[in-house]
Amino acid sequence: VRYRPSSERDRHLACGDWIDCTCGEVLRRTAAREPGKVAVVGHDRDVTFAELDAASESVAAGLIETGLRPGDRVVFQIGNVTEFFTVFFACFKAGVVPVATLPQFREIEMEALAARSAPESTRAGACRRRPSCPCRPCCSCCFPWPPAVRAEAPRPPTAWW
Repeated sequence: VRYRPSSERDRHLACGDWIDCTCGEVLRRTAAREPGKVAVVGHDRDVTFAELDAASESVAAGLIETGLRPGDRVVFQIGNVTEFFTVFFACFKAGVVPVATLPQFREIEMEALAARSAPESTRAGACRRRPSCPCRPCCSCCFPWPPAVRAEAPRPPTAWW
């Protein structure tokens, strides 16, 4: 992550190009203002701002509960499904850096991406408990979701295991 000089930040804030809040806060504010409005149109269901906010809060809490800290990188592998937005906003709310990958990526691509991005966690099945896995800790087979997240998530993404 490369931050812009403070003078550039101040200029963008002053002219209204940027707002002084996080993406997670924007979602919270929108959910409070327009809770029943559709945020994501999915193939099998639509998700309202209130639903997206609640689900992403739950997953963000789970990410923090696992020991991730602001600035840590998390690789996740998920397709074009509504849960992508839940995970992406959860990362923002937890302060972790999301590294999204394509569901078509297999072991070799995931290993290369993990080596380059040095994530603290991945959410995919790339390592399958292999000792040479570059992830710390590795995939969800070794680093499962906390029970609270599994219980509160509206529907677990099928791309994770």
